[in-house]
Amino acid sequence: MVLERSKYPDGFPQEFRIAYVEEYKYVKAKDEIAEKARNTKDIKQLYQDILAGVSLRTIHEIFEADQGNHIDVVVFNGYVETVDPATGKDIKPMLLSVKTTKVTFSEIELNRVDKKICLKNLGAQVSRSPEELQAVKPIVEFDMVDKRFVDLQDVVSRLDTRPNLMDLNPFEFENLVSNLFSKMGLETKQTRSSKDL
Repeated sequence: MVLERSKYPDGFPQEFRIAYVEEYKYVKAKDEIAEKARNTKDIKQLYQDILAGVSLRTIHEIFEADQGNHIDVVVFNGYVETVDPATGKDIKPMLLSVKTTKVTFSEIELNRVDKKICLKNLGAQVSRSPEELQAVKPIVEFDMVDKRFVDLQDVVSRLDTRPNLMDLNPFEFENLVSNLFSKMGLETKQTRSSKDL
């Protein structure tokens, strides 16, 4: 599909053949042909290469798509969704995290780099054993759920039952202000009660 969609001028010859190569060996003792599995080292290196390639390609695509020059920095966090073999629970270990600026990334000739060395040069956090799901700390967290925020209460609709705003406690007053801002079309978040004055 990729090769068929590749655009060339009319009349340009476009013929191709594709083959999937696997290695087999003859097992004399069993008189059978068996598929030769990749060795563990090759699989680990291939996995690391894929992680590095996906991260660099994604960053490249984002900067290339930014025709209006609105993006200065890209952070890529690469994780997998899997099951923790020790607990049986769903986990999302972060295997790679990298942050780079458009200026820095534009100096890189991607078709000539060693992907792993390129990421190291960019200051990336890369798992030493991604195949074993060894996690790294993300450079930037993208968890948008902030536990400090609480649900707003509708105080505005009850104002007519309160003769005096001075009767509101501090939490109710914050809710009132949040409600008023929301009615004005602004987005507000209210934090949990603390011991501040």
